[in-house]
Amino acid sequence: MLVHRTTTQEAKSFFEACKIAENGGEVVICTVPDDKDAKYVSHPNGLLFKTKEDEVWLNNARLLYKGDYDDAIPHPDGVIILRKGELILCDGGTEMPLPAKKKPYTGWISCSRGAVLVFEDELWLNGMEFLYRGALKCSAHPRGGLVIQTPDSFIWIPT
Repeated sequence: MLVHRTTTQEAKSFFEACKIAENGGEVVICTVPDDKDAKYVSHPNGLLFKTKEDEVWLNNARLLYKGDYDDAIPHPDGVIILRKGELILCDGGTEMPLPAKKKPYTGWISCSRGAVLVFEDELWLNGMEFLYRGALKCSAHPRGGLVIQTPDSFIWIPT
């Protein structure tokens, strides 16, 4: 995912309010929501906008979720909503709880295919595909994948 900001010299009134994201070879132009407190994160299909009105939008064009939530996590099929300790996959029309894990959810890391969910010492791609178990310090690699630091080495996992 590529986010491009124009320089002051390049900026024209239209582009000053836009974020440009790469989407499978096709450029998607996303206008910024009117909500000044909106936050956005990268998504496999563009940008995920989180508004202060408890709405989550894909590319500011498709409403994926509306309601109370603690966090919104990118997923290729929509968004994973963290609500009262439960992880729920939402696509704008249906809600599906993610399969429960034995270990508690502790966070997530953005990646090119959505997000890697962290359950104590386990990594799960989009909460569904098991990637790694063990002591870890993990971060996203700028060219894709994850870098895991163990006590004596670094491990790269493609995602």
